[in-house]
Amino acid sequence: MREHPGARVTQPVRPRSLGVRFLRISVCGATLACAAALCAAAGAASEAANRARALREAQALVGRVELPAGAVRLRSSPGGDAAQIDNPFPRQGTPDVADAHAWWRVGGRPQDVLARVVAPRGARTDYTGSGGEKGSISYWYRAYALPPIPGVLASREIVVKVTALGPGEVAVRVDGQAIWIVPRPASERVPAGAGAIEITRARPHRAPTVDVTVTRPALVARITTVVNSLPTAQPGVLACPALLPGSPVVTLTFRRNGSTIARASQIADVPSPTTSCDAMTLTIGGRTQTPLLGGIGLLRLLGALLHVTLTK
Repeated sequence: MREHPGARVTQPVRPRSLGVRFLRISVCGATLACAAALCAAAGAASEAANRARALREAQALVGRVELPAGAVRLRSSPGGDAAQIDNPFPRQGTPDVADAHAWWRVGGRPQDVLARVVAPRGARTDYTGSGGEKGSISYWYRAYALPPIPGVLASREIVVKVTALGPGEVAVRVDGQAIWIVPRPASERVPAGAGAIEITRARPHRAPTVDVTVTRPALVARITTVVNSLPTAQPGVLACPALLPGSPVVTLTFRRNGSTIARASQIADVPSPTTSCDAMTLTIGGRTQTPLLGGIGLLRLLGALLHVTLTK
């Protein structure tokens, strides 16, 4: 990430140990035990249960839009020009998406029909578009997004597509799409029993500007709980911007009897919320685990708690 012009770089500091100095663990009304913004994955169901919920939700979403009066539901695609919208496009770039669809026939013009579709309560227009062949526009679509279901469904969308079947007749395809969340497995959590957590902020190959060691047992346990509550990055295709080399990284090193049992690292100066492009890396026993989301929120809590600058 690009630094702000005129930013002041602090001098390296001598490591210090925090044993019993910090007795309160509340930061801005949120506790390190389970800050609301960081515990989205807590109590998540199994992946199989989430997938089954996504399938049910996708089917239910199909019937939640209100089509113009006179719309007749069809058993399948009416064929003809409707073949160009007989697909789930546009679709989220992840394998963990459930899709269900249905067809209608209604009188009118395609764009007028699309304009008269009524979205369900609580939905917002996510995007609109059009397409066709040989440079001509022959179909139109609009997607409506509903709020996710924390720990279960990452996304819920309804996509309505329309195209002309003939003079004064329109084919409508409605897709319900739901992306299920892959919960973080217990095997990918920092083991209990760490006696100390060293927290550093440093640019690659440079001395750290922050080097703090937390040793108070209750605080070590609660920081571990928050890290273990972060959700994992989800499978999918994502276009990531280039990160400038030399970006500062905050690393949490968990130690038991002097040995490193886990290490979590987060690029410090990236926007919040983090995405799969800039997720927190995690290793346990030297093995790389699935990256974690929510790392910037964690750094802000730790920075306020420990009175150090970890992120902008």
